[in-house]
Amino acid sequence: MVPHANECLTLDFASIEVFDYYFIVTINEGLLFDRSHLAELYKVFNTYFPDKPFGYISNRINDYSVDPTSYFKTREYPWLAAVAIMCYSESAYSNALFERNFYKDRPHKPFYDMKDCKAWLMDKVENHSKDKLPVIS
Repeated sequence: MVPHANECLTLDFASIEVFDYYFIVTINEGLLFDRSHLAELYKVFNTYFPDKPFGYISNRINDYSVDPTSYFKTREYPWLAAVAIMCYSESAYSNALFERNFYKDRPHKPFYDMKDCKAWLMDKVENHSKDKLPVIS
């Protein structure tokens, strides 16, 4: 059985599908995703998963840019278990690999297959402990 989104949200810069243990976020075409956008996503995270592990799937179907320094504040969200990047092109995959250099406090992995993406993410969510996050200095 394929899980269906519990809720679908629309922000001015993205659409979000909310599932029981993860989000699938699709950022709008042409956007420069930065810390202000991430702050808005964190509000959504806190609303739906204030006290249990969850995962984040970045659905890179659209072409947009990410300010990799926006990842520096993720330590503040201990319930975020992992980030999976669903890629539809080689350039999106290469960008996700580059971004991983800035995202060091949690698992972060690009994929070409949504089924693999969800399976990997669910494993990370099921095995997540907010107390085991590395100390970032």
